[in-house]
Amino acid sequence: MGKLIVLQYSLKGDFIKEWPSACDVAEHYNINSGSITACCTGRTRKSVGFVWKYKHPETVQKKRRRVQRARKKPYERNPDTGRKISSGRKIPVVQYNMNCEAVKEYSCAEEAAAAVDCKRESISHACYKKFCSVKGHFWRYVWDTIKKEEMLIWQQKKDAAYRKPKSKTRQIMQFTLNGQFLKTWHSCREAVEATKIHNVYRALNKFHSAGGFIWARVSDFEKHGQAMITAKIEAIKRSTVREYLCNKFSEKVDL
Repeated sequence: MGKLIVLQYSLKGDFIKEWPSACDVAEHYNINSGSITACCTGRTRKSVGFVWKYKHPETVQKKRRRVQRARKKPYERNPDTGRKISSGRKIPVVQYNMNCEAVKEYSCAEEAAAAVDCKRESISHACYKKFCSVKGHFWRYVWDTIKKEEMLIWQQKKDAAYRKPKSKTRQIMQFTLNGQFLKTWHSCREAVEATKIHNVYRALNKFHSAGGFIWARVSDFEKHGQAMITAKIEAIKRSTVREYLCNKFSEKVDL
């Protein structure tokens, strides 16, 4: 839709002038063209002391109805997965095995995702080389070629990530209630799975024991040393005495 001709009227309804567009009116009166457009569409009654109307208002109505129909049009969805079907152009995708040999070609990333049971975005990221592989396969668009040298680099990065030592911020230490060191665990989850003590994380953040042991992070122990373990032992003793006195008091009240 090109420029819409604007008609200028006085407040009494007398015709004054015809303008090529609302932008020309705005430039002449040094105002924003939106005020002229608002008057032409009926949102405001006047602007700069005049009444403004479109010469062909039916053109505006057609454009508005076309936009409304486009907004109300529902998305097409896959009946099996329930996901939205893209309305853009579909780019063929090629599936490769770990030896960089072509296995199968799909018409689009969505079809490939449905075949291997994963998200369409994962296939797209693999095609754009953001991911190394998806579901044990390499993926490329049909115009792209896969190189073994490139896959070797990906594999070296992956092996290096696995060989990377565990961060000390996740490692935790286990002590007895007397402060004697027992073992270092790589993570809180590993300690929970091995000892079946489920409140280890709570004992790390507070001065409590869990399962009859004292727990501390390696990073905190390196920072504060044995003084932190001593403070935890004293806090546990105070809480034990407090619980004993509370129980004794409740027994006397019951009597």
